[in-house]
Amino acid sequence: MSARRIPSERAVNRQVELYGNVVGSSVRTPLWIFLAILRRFHEFYNAVNTPWERNFIVAMVDKSLKSLTDKRTEESKAKKQCYVHAKDSEKGEENRNDSSKGKTEKDKQKIEKKCDQMRKVLRKADKEYCELCEKAETARQEWEFNGSAQLQGLDEERLAKMAEHLNQYNCQLSSMGPGFQTSCDRLHESVISVDIQADLRSIAQQRGSQGTPPEQILLDCYAEDLQFTMNAERRKNALQNYLLYLRQSLEREKKGKEGVEKLVGVYRERPNFADQDAQEDAKQRLCQVMFMMNFLEASHFKIASVLAKLECQPKLEHKFAKYIETQRDKQGIPTSVLRLPINIALEGNSGYDVTSVTVGALANQTQSDPYEEPFAEDEFEDYADPHVVGRCRALYDYDASQTDELSIRPGDIINVYDKQMDGWWQGEKNGRVGIFPASYVEEI
Repeated sequence: MSARRIPSERAVNRQVELYGNVVGSSVRTPLWIFLAILRRFHEFYNAVNTPWERNFIVAMVDKSLKSLTDKRTEESKAKKQCYVHAKDSEKGEENRNDSSKGKTEKDKQKIEKKCDQMRKVLRKADKEYCELCEKAETARQEWEFNGSAQLQGLDEERLAKMAEHLNQYNCQLSSMGPGFQTSCDRLHESVISVDIQADLRSIAQQRGSQGTPPEQILLDCYAEDLQFTMNAERRKNALQNYLLYLRQSLEREKKGKEGVEKLVGVYRERPNFADQDAQEDAKQRLCQVMFMMNFLEASHFKIASVLAKLECQPKLEHKFAKYIETQRDKQGIPTSVLRLPINIALEGNSGYDVTSVTVGALANQTQSDPYEEPFAEDEFEDYADPHVVGRCRALYDYDASQTDELSIRPGDIINVYDKQMDGWWQGEKNGRVGIFPASYVEEI
């Protein structure tokens, strides 16, 4: 783009100076005005990196970045809580085993009840951490896609304005007679050769199609880290719980991917079926689904590898393995990052059979502790038996935007479990439990 801009500006200077003695000031003045416009426009876009001039461009990007920062903060807090609860639970289990001798039956029941409560707290913390990891990955994708869209829009606007000013300058020259015919012809060639999309494609080719690999922060759990002390069977059970949760999330994303792929295929075969924006939205959604599947699959592989090592099984292989890096903070808590090249991230077929890995792990599970159970689907909805406090009828459409929300349609009858103070209610519809806005329903 710069190669197209700078020679054009210099050409304007040379032509004005060359014919300055031929034409009067009444003709020269418009040329210098247009030249000044081009220079100011060029200086404006060169100075776009100053905060006060770029606010209108990066407002959306800043909003996405703030969302990403908040989600990462919540993820980090939840991760630390998981580690704290896991340590407490493990210590409680060890104390229960050591202090069971010489205790009355009543004391044993108290200790058992306390251990059971700690296990429930740990399962709840693990579930919240898993959900926050997914939300953080979604926020990262929104920030990355918004930034790319804003930068591309800025360049499209700049090129369009430059083409407009160049055309105005060409019109001025063309009215000055045969003396400028040669200059007009040259400028006309530049005007008609302006192709914004071709310029963008050319830049993409020059810079390469690979781009900077996105940094996806994977799920890390206490039981996965062999540096922390933990009972072997409880460690295996905890890892199996994570694997089951990740498998469920992967299956959900896989179904979503199939739907988006069908939509993209329809748009490809019938371009007139939807406008360009809808087609681009579908392609972007497909990319986001692939990134989410990569995130879940890499987390699943990482945890499954530890479980295979504990059970003395053959080492697992995965094409993502060499792109996973793990570092520790000052407290020793690990952070695993997946950096996949763009071409690999968008392949969509890693060959990793998450179902067989998860099923194999669960088949080897030994029920040595009757209180340890895998994450069942209803456990992730609610840990206590739900109590219906009322019923309501939906008045308006609401589409769930988070995994813990409930989509409703006018006329739907919902069993209400909890009326929260923040304007959201928790309820059940057709076996699905989630939250929904109270202002969208009426009580019956």
